[in-house]
Amino acid sequence: MAVDRSLMLLLKSSTLGAGEPDLGEKLLRAFFTQLLESGSVPARMVCMNTGIFLTTEGSSMRDLMSRFEAQGTEILSCGCAS
Repeated sequence: MAVDRSLMLLLKSSTLGAGEPDLGEKLLRAFFTQLLESGSVPARMVCMNTGIFLTTEGSSMRDLMSRFEAQGTEILSCGCAS
């Protein structure tokens, strides 16, 4: 598996698309799975807004996020300090 240093994903939501949340979660899971199976993963994933929930304990996507990390993807969660 190769890390594509020229690729960064900005994840602004915990789903893919703006419709039905369950469908959006299934679509995002399918996208992540295809990306992992492509043989090349992004160098970074930056999670912001509701996308940060992809990285939290209890997330249904945490298993896939862990697979990206194991392949060398740096996963960053953007927060706001008050």
